[in-house]
Amino acid sequence: IVINKLRFMISMMVETPMNNPSLYPEIFVILTEGNMEKINNEIKNKDALNQRNQYRMTPLIYSAMLGNEEICNLLLKAGAGTEERDIDGNTALIWAARNNNVKVINSLLDAKADINARDNAGNTPLMWATCFGYKDTVETLLKNKAEINIRNNAGDTPLILASAFGHIEIVKILIENGADPFIKNLEGYDSIQTAKLFNRSDVVKFLESIKKPRK
Repeated sequence: IVINKLRFMISMMVETPMNNPSLYPEIFVILTEGNMEKINNEIKNKDALNQRNQYRMTPLIYSAMLGNEEICNLLLKAGAGTEERDIDGNTALIWAARNNNVKVINSLLDAKADINARDNAGNTPLMWATCFGYKDTVETLLKNKAEINIRNNAGDTPLILASAFGHIEIVKILIENGADPFIKNLEGYDSIQTAKLFNRSDVVKFLESIKKPRK
């Protein structure tokens, strides 16, 4: 099942290393150090905002991954683009959601970042937050009108993903905000069937209490 691949990817996930700074443009070394004076001097040259590391991250994407709100705000003020993508299709907002950084999320949303941006697998910030069970991030994204029944490349919705990972609190929040438990993914599994597949008994019990609307 496709969800198993996502589970493996999450279990193996590590933040992008900076173990060999010589491989990176100078601005990424400075961002890692967090020296605001050096960063301010570096971004006086606007070309610095568009430089990429070996993972195709821009300074804004990298700073969002690190979760540094102050630096993200500085880069945004200098004109950094919010819709640039790294090698896996992640935007700065997707990285902020993956790392449960609500302050960075709010800064990016204030800068009009696409709340429904998709990575290469079709996963949105809301999908990543539901996979990890990040309640604050999920609620922040829903408050800002993230699409709740959106599907990734496998046809999974945020609710299907939350059900697979057994995050009952997230499942309840999604249902309260209009998630449809009867949508099926490309393998033919809806949220209830997915929860059964992964032995999420509390999720199954809750979702089975929801009656399917009559056509």
